[in-house]
Amino acid sequence: MPKSDQEKLVKAIAGKNPLKKMVVPSSDDLVYWQERLVNRKYVELARPLPFKELSISVEHNGRSHCFPLSSADPKTAAAKAHKIYEIVVTHGWDRALATYPREITFAIFWLSSPLVVTYTTMFSEPGSNAALVTPSEAFAGHPSLRVLIIEPEASVRRALSHWVGKVAGYSVSAAVSSIVEATKLAGTVNVDFVLLNRLLHEASLEASLQSLRKSWPGVPAFPFGIYGGSDELFVGITGVTNGYFLQRRAPLQLLEPLGAPRPSNRWTQAKAVAAARAYFLSLLSAPPPDDDSAESQLTHREREMLEFLSRGFQDKEIAAALGISIWTVHTHMKSTFEKLGVHNRAEAVSRYLQK
Repeated sequence: MPKSDQEKLVKAIAGKNPLKKMVVPSSDDLVYWQERLVNRKYVELARPLPFKELSISVEHNGRSHCFPLSSADPKTAAAKAHKIYEIVVTHGWDRALATYPREITFAIFWLSSPLVVTYTTMFSEPGSNAALVTPSEAFAGHPSLRVLIIEPEASVRRALSHWVGKVAGYSVSAAVSSIVEATKLAGTVNVDFVLLNRLLHEASLEASLQSLRKSWPGVPAFPFGIYGGSDELFVGITGVTNGYFLQRRAPLQLLEPLGAPRPSNRWTQAKAVAAARAYFLSLLSAPPPDDDSAESQLTHREREMLEFLSRGFQDKEIAAALGISIWTVHTHMKSTFEKLGVHNRAEAVSRYLQK
């Protein structure tokens, strides 16, 4: 970085206080950034790459976000980390978040007393105009439950649309930024299920839920939160009198507490809450897993394969849902059959449903 630009960066950080001094690393000082590079846990489920991706936590003006750096090479990653930092300092957080994907923790609040939450790690999707992923297009003959997403930030909205749309049995009817936008869709968009940010600025959570009930009577709606990381989620849980249950899931297991979707059986809020409550009670009553069992040796992707098979999906449909080739599906199937000691799909599904 030229000296004049570096001086501007220092002034931007220090503000109007001439006595406030900060040492700003130059773009050539890769050691400074290399020492701060980390390998984050859980990110490979939301951002599968053929290498161990490095990340950086950028802090400025009391805010911090963790950015993936698209590289396993420390020098390359350090250079990108500094570039992100420069944009934050000179142009502000909004510009940086609209330019680079960042790690987020997405948490769905299923019950309030006791507080029951599933959460996952994913990445925001800035600047993308890609069409929403809709299982109803990929899985002909398999009706999907239609989800309305209400999230103010565009890059987060795209990420949620992407992952919810990839969950087997669900599609995204619409993704909007506010309750006002959502209510305008009443009568024109079919909705079976609503996810809304619990911190919408236009109204309280309860007022937002009431507006939705008027627009879509009887349609279940659950609030969610967006956090910089799971630690931020944990710290934010206060004032819980009846205890809480937090469960980390992979992105494609976001809606697992609701069980297998049944589009033919219209949901109500009461039925959806009952399904979620039964799911978590089953976890509490389940016996400790047998680490020597064949099922315990299955990978996350192999379990996904069995879940799809149990719902009647074909290989091509599974490949479309997971964004992999049909040959990769066959490879996972072969490995799954070998681990379970079965010879065909029917036997594998039977074994899976008896778990």
